[in-house]
Amino acid sequence: MGSEAVDDSTPLLRRSTLGNASAKRTFGNIIVSIVGTGVLGLPYTFRVSGWASGTLAVVVSAILSYYCMILLVNSRNKLEEKGHADILTYGELGNEAYGSLGHTLVDIMVLVSQCGFYWGVCGRSQGLHPSAYWQTFAMYWQWEWCSRMMSAASVGSMVWWHFEIGQAFILITILYVTFGLVSYFAFGDNTKDIITLNLPNDWSTIVVKVGLCIALTFTFPVMMYPVHELVENKLIASTYFQKEFAPRPMISKLLLDGVRGMTVLIVAAIAVMVPTFSMFISVVGSTVCAMMTFVFPAFFHLRVFKGSLPTWQWAVDVILIGAGLAFAVYGTYTTCLDGLS
Repeated sequence: MGSEAVDDSTPLLRRSTLGNASAKRTFGNIIVSIVGTGVLGLPYTFRVSGWASGTLAVVVSAILSYYCMILLVNSRNKLEEKGHADILTYGELGNEAYGSLGHTLVDIMVLVSQCGFYWGVCGRSQGLHPSAYWQTFAMYWQWEWCSRMMSAASVGSMVWWHFEIGQAFILITILYVTFGLVSYFAFGDNTKDIITLNLPNDWSTIVVKVGLCIALTFTFPVMMYPVHELVENKLIASTYFQKEFAPRPMISKLLLDGVRGMTVLIVAAIAVMVPTFSMFISVVGSTVCAMMTFVFPAFFHLRVFKGSLPTWQWAVDVILIGAGLAFAVYGTYTTCLDGLS
């Protein structure tokens, strides 16, 4: 591995051939992949929905997200049994299940969701929208989380893997509920859409905000990686690029670096210029993340296991699809209604 050549076209996600990931390492990867800056909006969700229904929403979201992740990994393993190897990302799974349409839909959803998380946190909106309740279902969705779970072959025993991921979900749910409740009870009806806006302007608050800025600075490249990957893959695959730039490595590298820089500038410009971020992140939670977390996994599972599922599991998949679509439509409707009012 150390002597292998690496260039700009080398994928970051590779299959582990060793199968020796430790329990602590796997557990840590799960925690890091799920817990993000989106948790800053959780206390506001508790304010809008109430502490009891907010807690229930977090717990239900965790259970459903866990189940749907199991569906994704089971679908991937089933496809590998059929000879479809090297499925490492959500998009590749969508491609195997529904062809280019599935891949394209997943790519679009990933693009919007990844940018949406940072638009929501980096925006300066302080407007409050009741639709923020729908942010809850965005809490457990992260692209790198799904990609790491697509690489579950490095973990070995699937029973052990289920146990580890279950422990991680339980811990994260406890942390989310505790953070949401404590923050909401501390500020009550004055809780703002990003909890750091409630902190007093003293040295301790400055330390917290500086820490948040540092965290955003170092996690932003990771969060933007799927966006860069999607854009660059489309560009590299184009006939014009292959004809004009591929034969000249230096020029092609400068072009790709320029595209990355422009992507970052566009995301930053949108974050600064668009005022209604709490509404936007609600749309992300109620549509994109609902589709990615609940609808797509059930669709893929039905497709991959077509004709071989027991009746109860088929029914659960259908219910997930129906509930996810209804949730996305209703969430989008209420968010737009709140925005117009």
